Amino acid sequence: MKYSIIISCVLLILCSEVFSQEWPKEITHPSGTVITLYQPQVESFDKVNLEFRSAVMIKSPKQEEPIFGAVWVKTKILTDRDTREISLDEVMVTDAKFPNQDSTKIEELKKFLSEEIPKWKLDITIDQLIASLEDDKSTTKENFKNDPPEIIHVTTPSVLITIDGEPKFKKLEDTDYEMVINTPFFIVKDNWEEMYYLKGGVLWYESENVYDGYEFTEEIPDELIEFILKKNPDEYKNIDPDTIKVKPEIIVRTKPAELIVTTGEPKLASIEGTSLLFVENTDSDILMDLTSQTYFILISGRWFQSKSLEGPWKYIEPENLPADFAKIPVDSDMGNVLTNVPGTQESKDAILDTQIPQTAKVDRSTKLEVNYDGEPKFEQLSTSDLYYATNTDKSVIKYYDKYYCCDNATWFVSDSPKGPWKVADEVPDKIYEMTPDSPVYNTKYVYVYDSTPEVVYVGYYPGYTGSYVYGGTVIYGTGYYYQPWYGAYYYPRPVTYGFSVHYNPYMGWSFGFGMSFGGPYGWFSIGFSSYPYYGGYWGSRRISCWLPSWVLSR
Repeated sequence: MKYSIIISCVLLILCSEVFSQEWPKEITHPSGTVITLYQPQVESFDKVNLEFRSAVMIKSPKQEEPIFGAVWVKTKILTDRDTREISLDEVMVTDAKFPNQDSTKIEELKKFLSEEIPKWKLDITIDQLIASLEDDKSTTKENFKNDPPEIIHVTTPSVLITIDGEPKFKKLEDTDYEMVINTPFFIVKDNWEEMYYLKGGVLWYESENVYDGYEFTEEIPDELIEFILKKNPDEYKNIDPDTIKVKPEIIVRTKPAELIVTTGEPKLASIEGTSLLFVENTDSDILMDLTSQTYFILISGRWFQSKSLEGPWKYIEPENLPADFAKIPVDSDMGNVLTNVPGTQESKDAILDTQIPQTAKVDRSTKLEVNYDGEPKFEQLSTSDLYYATNTDKSVIKYYDKYYCCDNATWFVSDSPKGPWKVADEVPDKIYEMTPDSPVYNTKYVYVYDSTPEVVYVGYYPGYTGSYVYGGTVIYGTGYYYQPWYGAYYYPRPVTYGFSVHYNPYMGWSFGFGMSFGGPYGWFSIGFSSYPYYGGYWGSRRISCWLPSWVLSR
C-alpha cells in the first residue's frame, strides 16, 4: 500500500500540472521519496474525454536506485466557461508499468489510484489543454516517408543482395582482391581475372558482373579460403555445403528494394470470418481483398497495395485498410498482421510498448572516442541551429558552441568535435525537434533523466532502435534514404528496406533476407555479424547505434 501511495502522488502532480510551465517536475513525499514527472503526452481529447500518459521516476531513501515507469490515465473533464478552467472527473488509471511488479499488484495500484485521484482538486485551463494536445499532434504525426521500395516477386528460391548505391571497393587485407564495402554481404573482386565472388553461408557464387549473372561455384580461389580461415578457423567446421540442396538465385539491387518469394505460383487460402485471402506459400505477409480484388503486402510495418504481385505498388494509409482486416482471427495464419491494423488490441499493445523507456545508469567516468575520416565535417539539419557530423560512424550533433554525441543510448558533451567527451547530464531541447529526414533522427528518443556526482540516469524509447508510431500502428524506419559517407572509410546510415523487417508482438522487430529456404545452415546464420573478419557495411558503429549493446544487456 505504501508503494501505491507514492505512485498516487505521482498521478496527483501529473493531473494538477499536466500541461503547464517547464518539465520535468519534482515533488518530495513526506516519506522522503522524490518523485519526478516528465513531460506528459496527451493521447486523445474529444471535448469531454481526455487520455494522457507520462514517464515517471521515483527515488526512495530506502532504495539505492530510482524506479522508472510510466502511467496512463483516462478521465472526463468539466469546464468552467468563465474562468476557462477545467477539472478532472471519473478518473481511471488504465495502466501503470513499473519494474518488478506482478499483474496483481498493478491491478491493485490502478484501482487505488482510480478511487483516490477524484478526491483532489485538479484544476488546469482549457487553453493549456488544447495547446498541449496540438504539441502532441505535431510530434506523433511525424513526416515519415512511405514511398514504396522496389518490390520484386519471384517464384523460385532467391536472395536479395543489397548494395548501398554504386559499389565502392577497398583492398582486402593481405590479398590481391578488392572488397565491396557498402554492402552487408561478402562480395570481392579478382582484378586479374575480372571475376566477382559472393559468399552466402557456406555457398559461393561467381560472376563477371557485380550486378547480375551470379552462378553457384565450388571453385573458390585458395587465397580467399586462406583469408577466411585465417580470420575464422571454425568457418567450415562441421558444415557440408552438399547438404544444402537448393542453390538460390541472386538478385542485386543498389536502391531500396524488397523481395517476395513464393514457392511456385502464389497459392491463396481464405481467412475465416472475412472476405480476405492470404498467400500461404510465402514467408511474406500478403493478403487479397476479394471485394476490390487487390493485394496488400506488409513491409517494415507499412501497407502497400496493388492489383498484381508484379506491381505497381502504392502506399495505403492504415486507416484506409478494408474493414475486414480488423476481423482477422488472432490465432489464424495472418494473426500477426493485427499489430499493423489500427484499433486492434494488438496494435494498441505495440504502441504501448513504444512508450515505455529502457533505462540504465552510466558512470560519469565512462569514456568516449570519436574518430573522423579526416577533419570533422558538419552539415546542417532541417532543424535550425543543428548540424551533424558526416564523416564519422558516431552520431555527433553541433548546437551553437557545444557538441553532443549519442553513443549506445548515452549522451556525451564536449567543447570540441574531437573531445574530450564527458557523459552529459542535460541535452538541449532543440535536439528533440529533429524531423525524420535527419540521419541522426533516432537520437531524439534518448533522454537524460537524472544525475548524481557519480552517475547519470539515461533512457531510450524504441524510436532509438527504429520503431515508430504512425497511423495508429508501429512502423520500422523513417522511410528516408540517407546519403552515406564515402572517403577513406565508408559510414552507412540507417535503412528501412531490404531486410524483410517484420514485427512480432513477443520478439519485436525481426529481420530476414527474402528467403524461404536455406536448409539447416542458410545465409547469415549468425545474423548481421556473420562476417566479422572483413568489417565493411555492418562493421560501422552507426548501425550499432540502432541496436545498442551495453544498455540492452544491463
